[in-house]
Amino acid sequence: MPSPAKTELRRRMRAELARMTPAACAAASESIRTSIPSLPNWQAAQTVAAFAMLPGEPDLRPFDWCRSKTVLLPRVVGDHLVFHSVETPALLKPGAFGVPEPDPEKCPPADPASAALIFVPGV
Repeated sequence: MPSPAKTELRRRMRAELARMTPAACAAASESIRTSIPSLPNWQAAQTVAAFAMLPGEPDLRPFDWCRSKTVLLPRVVGDHLVFHSVETPALLKPGAFGVPEPDPEKCPPADPASAALIFVPGV
């Protein structure tokens, strides 16, 4: 169970995110995408794990910033996440909660421990 402080921080962050306009959200997502290639850990990584967004989370698509990397994305299977190597966003299909997920028939399973860098949504 999260601490009261963490619960309050999540509440405040969700309220702040809810006040952002769609244009502000898009600008923030673009800022994240353009900042990633300058990170030393990014430059050193060959494999990265990321996420497809839920409402209120940064939009990392179109993953153009991943061209030189092996990208792992999760797929919901029951109560678990199974990661798959995804070569192009065209290999994603609607999955759990309406979030794009790797098509398991076209994207091989991958061990997330192979990722040198893992992007996770905050809050």
